[in-house]
Amino acid sequence: MRKVMQTKLGEKKGNCFDACIASILEIDIEKIPPNMMNGNWHVKYQNWFRTIGLQMINMRITNATLLPDVHYIVSGPSPRHRNCYHSVVGKNAQIVHDPHPDNEGLKGDDKYWEYTFLIPISYKSIIEPFDITKIRKVPD
Repeated sequence: MRKVMQTKLGEKKGNCFDACIASILEIDIEKIPPNMMNGNWHVKYQNWFRTIGLQMINMRITNATLLPDVHYIVSGPSPRHRNCYHSVVGKNAQIVHDPHPDNEGLKGDDKYWEYTFLIPISYKSIIEPFDITKIRKVPD
């Protein structure tokens, strides 16, 4: 991981998420397409990640044991702005990089934090969408 600082600051104008991606991928922040947070940001990032062989998985988890030695993005309430999320890089259940110059991390309880994992995977298309409601517990 190479620490990359965000280049844009301000409520809902900052690029902290891009800085976290650039940090984890060890690339310059300018390599990430502009305006990804406008509109349907999740789809925009997924489409871009596909072009570089990655898949983004987002989840809210608490009291989890995360994979050791894996960098991931943690997003949660900003310490500077109300009703605005901020993103940092985590590893081994610790914040290891805050791309904002204030370096204040995240505010509040981790039950409001969202974790984003970048998984190396390459695919051409999804054959069948996954429906979690169709999973049945296998008898012991």
